[in-house]
Amino acid sequence: MRSYCYDDNGNRTSRDASSSTTDCATANPTSSFDGANQQLTGPDGANSDFAYDLDGNETSAASKPLTNAYTRATGWSDNQQATTVAVNGDPAASSSYLGASQDTLLSAGKSATSSDTLRNTNLGVTRVTGLVNGATSTDMTVTRDPDGLILSLRDSSGDRYYPLSDNQHSVLRIVNATGNAVDSYSYDPFGVRTVNTNAYPQPFGYTGEYTNPTTGLVHLGARWYDPSQGRFTSTDPETHPGDINQTSPYPYAGNDPINHTDPTGHSFFSAVGDFVGTVGTFAGTGAAVGGTIGLFVGGPPGAATGAVIGGAVGTIAGVAYGIADIFVD
Repeated sequence: MRSYCYDDNGNRTSRDASSSTTDCATANPTSSFDGANQQLTGPDGANSDFAYDLDGNETSAASKPLTNAYTRATGWSDNQQATTVAVNGDPAASSSYLGASQDTLLSAGKSATSSDTLRNTNLGVTRVTGLVNGATSTDMTVTRDPDGLILSLRDSSGDRYYPLSDNQHSVLRIVNATGNAVDSYSYDPFGVRTVNTNAYPQPFGYTGEYTNPTTGLVHLGARWYDPSQGRFTSTDPETHPGDINQTSPYPYAGNDPINHTDPTGHSFFSAVGDFVGTVGTFAGTGAAVGGTIGLFVGGPPGAATGAVIGGAVGTIAGVAYGIADIFVD
């Protein structure tokens, strides 16, 4: 059982792998943060390999999202895209994206000489081709259901394997065509792999999203996510880094990974803001429509009554739509 402590901005200051009753008032912080919510030390309190550029992008970090701890250095483009990453001082691996955002990952570098090329659809990644020195080494076709859940994986030899996933789409087990398990996984609440036999290498894990096998970072829409820190490696594109009036733009899923996921890469609090705006839009539209109908039916008094009724109906509709949108994100 893990327990976690946070500062007032939602930055995770400590975690305890063996207790569910940690007293955060007396717990010794193992991670520290500056005024812009950028991590300075952690997760053991001693590591200080963290740095950020002026846009709030993480340029160096210590991490352990898979099985081995490592340090990484990340290079960012002018479009705030993580285009290179070097692990433990090795030559940098390069990644590329469609357009000027990170939402659609086209290729993910695993080393200076190897990478994964991804085919994307509105359901998610449907093909992953592994390249070594430019030549194809692996080729995996991914079948998904209408909600994006992975149903099967077909390798280059034509063999099919079937992931078994939890309610958040995290892959827990891979079985072959005869139903025998060939690989299994488990995760802590934030997605750190606690069990991974690696008997059947494939790039989908926590929440069923693409995970770089070298860095362990998970690609979630607009950003890369580091499960070992419970944080994204860059700020939410919909927030403003350095604004002391907002909560931290780095934490994952509002620090509630049991009940929420974040496939878009936009923070939970951005979703809440969108929710408020959605309710206002629905309410305003409802009031306008109701007022217009009331004007034709009952003149000015009818317009006032119609506006009130229409606004109320619009508010209810907006709340329903907004809540659904938050929990999908």
